[in-house]
Amino acid sequence: ARVEYYINGRLIRNVTNSPFNLDANFQNPSVANGEAHLKAIAYDDVDNAASDEIEIILNLPSAAPALTWQNPGASATLSSFPVSIQASLNPSLNIKQINLYSERNGQRNFINTIRQFSNNRFNASWLEKPAAGEYQIIAEITYTDGFSHDSDKLGVLVE
Repeated sequence: ARVEYYINGRLIRNVTNSPFNLDANFQNPSVANGEAHLKAIAYDDVDNAASDEIEIILNLPSAAPALTWQNPGASATLSSFPVSIQASLNPSLNIKQINLYSERNGQRNFINTIRQFSNNRFNASWLEKPAAGEYQIIAEITYTDGFSHDSDKLGVLVE
């Protein structure tokens, strides 16, 4: 037997021990305050299921950012590539992977994927020089619980 709990359609916990209560500690920046949809699906030992759902209001404490950009600095001018992209990570979060993107005029282009983090930091390379202009570097952060969200953007100028 088990109960699966979902917030806004995303699995947040799979509870396999009686009394099957949801005990969740949200330290994930991708879970926002405000109205949310909570759904519980209960399964018996042969996987018969019953579900119920309610609307809830989340009032969570502010979460520390998942990452802090280290290099390049904000508004840096980049002229030679490859460029080293570095950030420090919040050690209390269970980050599974980070996809880096550059964004210009609403269009995202993939830079790199990071799956290994040493001393709560990462270092990745932006290999290919894009066309000259203003860009935002974005980290799409995915956690071990399946939640994902975008980091704060880092503005840079490519010459």
